[in-house]
Amino acid sequence: MGAGTPSSTAPPAVMAAIVTPYIVAYHDEHPAVWGLEALPLYMGYSRMASQAHWLSDVLAGAAVGTVMGYYASQRTQPLVLSITGKGVFVGLHTKF
Repeated sequence: MGAGTPSSTAPPAVMAAIVTPYIVAYHDEHPAVWGLEALPLYMGYSRMASQAHWLSDVLAGAAVGTVMGYYASQRTQPLVLSITGKGVFVGLHTKF
């Protein structure tokens, strides 16, 4: 990779996508679940501190991850099928 290319823009987005469905599902019963927001914030801060990401990468990743996490929490169809850049993703969405 070049000097101006960060290693990966996925970690902050993935972390936001993971915690958002939990926050959406449990914020009424357990307000402390909002503390999970500290995980993507810390991830983004650490990526910027280590100079692995630009601020714009972290903000864009957080936005994309949050939107995708919210979308995943609102889906009614249980089967997930997506075409990715490197193949196909198949998953099952369920609520416990």
